[in-house]
Amino acid sequence: MQRQQKYFVGDVLLDRSVELTNLEDKTMSKSYIVDQSFRTNPKSHVEGGSNVMVRYHSGEERIYTNIKNVNSYCKVALKNPLVKECQVLKSNTNE
Repeated sequence: MQRQQKYFVGDVLLDRSVELTNLEDKTMSKSYIVDQSFRTNPKSHVEGGSNVMVRYHSGEERIYTNIKNVNSYCKVALKNPLVKECQVLKSNTNE
């Protein structure tokens, strides 16, 4: 059984189970919200934090939720040569 979770990013309602359109320029791309079962940091299983999109050179976009330290997360993500960009979609008000 697949768990359905929905998130608001700006004014857009996102559903984990569907392919999304690019939130920035509205062009079609493969954009996904990464399911919690694939997350390795225990802090990512705690609600709260920021939403971050990681864009790959292939055009794929992965959206990660519950990011507690955006700067560190993006710094590590950008070390991967396959990653083109790391962008904050929803910032935690405490950062």
